[in-house]
Amino acid sequence: MILDKPFVEEIVSQYYSLGKINTITSLESGHESDNVKISTTKGDFVLKYFPRESGGIIETLILQDLLISKEVKLPKPIKTTDGNLVVEYSPTETITVQSFIPGQAIVFRDNRVKMYSLMPWFGKHLGEFHFRSNSIQESEIRKSITREDFFDLTSGLDWVKEQYNKADTQIPSHEKNQMVLKEFEIYLEEMEEIFSSNLTKGIIHSDLKPGDFFAENNELTGILDFNGAFYSYLINELGTWTMYTSLYKLENKVHFQNFIKPYLEHSKIPIGELKFIPILLKGRSFIQYFYFAYRSYNNITQGLDEGETNMQGFEDGIRLVENSLEIPKTYFLDLAQQVFYELK
Repeated sequence: MILDKPFVEEIVSQYYSLGKINTITSLESGHESDNVKISTTKGDFVLKYFPRESGGIIETLILQDLLISKEVKLPKPIKTTDGNLVVEYSPTETITVQSFIPGQAIVFRDNRVKMYSLMPWFGKHLGEFHFRSNSIQESEIRKSITREDFFDLTSGLDWVKEQYNKADTQIPSHEKNQMVLKEFEIYLEEMEEIFSSNLTKGIIHSDLKPGDFFAENNELTGILDFNGAFYSYLINELGTWTMYTSLYKLENKVHFQNFIKPYLEHSKIPIGELKFIPILLKGRSFIQYFYFAYRSYNNITQGLDEGETNMQGFEDGIRLVENSLEIPKTYFLDLAQQVFYELK
């Protein structure tokens, strides 16, 4: 669906009390949603269109509100005139409106030099986010989210396992598929140690990258794109973070230390949990692999940039799996301990 002016005006007038619309501006689309900025007499907002059912989207908005109550800077979900968090436009189409976060992404795509120079900044703000997230008790979440399997910390693997079971028919042909699938089986065994450990829990973004941090004059204004937020181990976020920032590469070990020092200061996560980053990094690599295989099989083009293909994302997943296999089990913990003792 194209979020053209007549459609946006219809949705806003029928379901929201946002004042008179002054301007409607297209924003970058993601893999999950199409987005437009709406400027009205009551302020600036973002309307997001999701080509999927509403259940999971409502849950992420509930989590956003809980994080906002703990002073995490996020877009505020705007309720409809009927008090709902979403508009169920059809059984497979969902619309939300959230407050607009001013500023801009503090690091744009492919600006590695600036990204690495800001690692202490990112470590501080991600640490603060996780510290506040950890203060939210599971009992608080259960007041609004009653689906029992939401709180099963192993259930996040269900979709990936489902794709693995369909590998014979849905995975694109590639000479390294058997290697990846074999390593996935090993990964499932490794995850058993994580599930049996008493790791720090909280609400995580789940797809966090530097471009999700918005700022003005280097001051954080908000963290964006919580479309996949869920309740999990906070260390899970670091697996995703090290993937997007390439902090797993040997040449970037100083940048990892520059990041992890302020992160540990502000998050208060026990340093011993960092030993699980290699496993979770590998897990994020498998998500990349299976996710783009799924998109390729179903011919999903939502969110692709011009010239970008699902096969590129699929092959990136294979490379990430290979890279993750080269990381020593205690690599991140050893690097963190070097700076941790400086904190003491």
